[in-house]
Amino acid sequence: MLISFLGFAQEKEAVNSPTWYISTGTGLTQALSGFHQDEISDILINQKNTSFNWQLLSVDVKIYKNFGIHYSLNTHITDQGYVREYTIADIIRKNNPGLYILQTNVDTDLFDNEFDRRLTKLTGSLGLSYFQNHEKFFIIYRLDISKYQLDINRYNILLKQQNSNSYYKISYTPNTSKINKFILVPSVGFGYKLSEKWALKTDLDYILTQPDIQFERQKTDLYTGEILDQKIINYDIYKQQIRLNLGFTFMF
Repeated sequence: MLISFLGFAQEKEAVNSPTWYISTGTGLTQALSGFHQDEISDILINQKNTSFNWQLLSVDVKIYKNFGIHYSLNTHITDQGYVREYTIADIIRKNNPGLYILQTNVDTDLFDNEFDRRLTKLTGSLGLSYFQNHEKFFIIYRLDISKYQLDINRYNILLKQQNSNSYYKISYTPNTSKINKFILVPSVGFGYKLSEKWALKTDLDYILTQPDIQFERQKTDLYTGEILDQKIINYDIYKQQIRLNLGFTFMF
């Protein structure tokens, strides 16, 4: 069986292989490692463990022999801010018995993306391709440069002690409001040919980055100005994701 499989994998390449591979598709982005440091600051990082994405366009062009270039444009749906805002309020109530919430997101002018409600984000990739084209299928190996984007939200909440005139403020302050960095993204595309021009295809991307995010958490007595609790929360771990797209390829 192994010999048979190796023989299939080494099938002779098609003589008249296409030069252009233009694709579109849809799929999911799944986190292999997430943000798990604090139940509130985890939510303030605007990235879901699983998100829907749409590959608007993917173009592979053969330039020299089996080598070429690749460009893709993807969009993915982010979480809606108000859903996470209510989640945080529930956590605050649970962790602070005897206090009730007066106001949330105090000092929101400090950042312009407080609970960003944009639903989609666009990311582009550009890189190199290596083609293996066979009679019934093709494989494209890629190494792209892509822009990694991440929004981080600041959060403040004003609390009052029940049956008292004591007021408190709990704040989560990030070291930055946005992460924008370029990363290397290896990927592989597999296509099964339906005809001379059309193929069913699937793409698998591996995304690895180190966002390096830090939050300062404080609880302050607003009457005395005393800081009752203070903690630095670090996210200096590597973040791993895979992105899977299924769709169609037009070849010529």
